[in-house]
Amino acid sequence: MSANIKTVLNEYVKIDDELKVLNKQATSLRNQRKILSEQINDYLESNSDESKAVIEMGSNVFKLVKYTKKKVSKINLEEVLKAKLKNEEQVKNLMDELTEESEESYIKRSIKK
Repeated sequence: MSANIKTVLNEYVKIDDELKVLNKQATSLRNQRKILSEQINDYLESNSDESKAVIEMGSNVFKLVKYTKKKVSKINLEEVLKAKLKNEEQVKNLMDELTEESEESYIKRSIKK
């Protein structure tokens, strides 16, 4: 094995090890941010007045953004249920329940210019 490829391999291993450490740190930071986001979310939701559901702190603006999403994707779901249940009424009832919309929210941070 040439000295050049050994250098390349050593550099690769060094960078790969650094990435593993950084990924662990990033995971920890994401978990901490999620906990803090839930606390901010609770605070913003506790303000019944929509105009107060915004926090400005310096150049950072935090606001609660609400959206709806389906609980389950309909892709092949109905066919699978029909094949397993063999009861059209049960399938219809389950499809209605599983695909109803639910309201979700998240914290949006923006920077004032």
